Amino acid sequence: LVNYYPLDALPPADRKSASTLAPWAASADGGSLVDDGFKAPYKAKALRVDSSVKTADGTAGYRLVQTADVATAPSVTAYTIGFWLRTDASCSVGAGDGASVIANKNYDSGSNAGLAIGLFDGCELRFNVGKGGGRADSNGYRLSAGQWAYVAVVIDKANLKMTGYLFDAARALQTGSADMTADIVAQLGGLKNGLSLNEDGTGQYYKRWTSSPRGPLDFNEFAIWNRALTADE
Repeated sequence: LVNYYPLDALPPADRKSASTLAPWAASADGGSLVDDGFKAPYKAKALRVDSSVKTADGTAGYRLVQTADVATAPSVTAYTIGFWLRTDASCSVGAGDGASVIANKNYDSGSNAGLAIGLFDGCELRFNVGKGGGRADSNGYRLSAGQWAYVAVVIDKANLKMTGYLFDAARALQTGSADMTADIVAQLGGLKNGLSLNEDGTGQYYKRWTSSPRGPLDFNEFAIWNRALTADE
């Protein structure tokens, strides 16, 4: 475990002291704490990132910057990103041109360099990696709107495979994978601006894609590991 954010307090703090998580810009959404709805003794808070709160130039969202980016570190041959995600009651943020749940890339195209998890019509999650002229996708994961689900993606650089997981209490486990190329692995760092929450790697996804409704996404227990976790883990 290299980064871990309980997201029970503001400002968010990495328990591993190896990254920062803050708004893309000072005048963008500073985030808010909401009840996570978990049962005692696990009941606490979660971080709500609202992309409708933006700067004058349209910048929104949060950005996580690692001291050592697992996507580009040569010594890291695989890594896992996992977090709880909750949409609004109608999953409206994913309508239109979709939403960037997390990304370090310019998500104008999935073929652009980097990693993204997107939310689209029908509350569908899509896992994507690209190299800037080619891509790999694992699509068709369905979220229950307004309910917590655990999202995880394993990037196995050595074995050239991306594996997605969605644990939704109202549905069976959803998992799938996509083969990567060495060219994609070489571009996993994307724009090298960090990993954005409810935005893409530019901080201006919603400004460009105006048919995508701005709005809140809730995050909890955001973590990154420097190895490939198993499905049981």
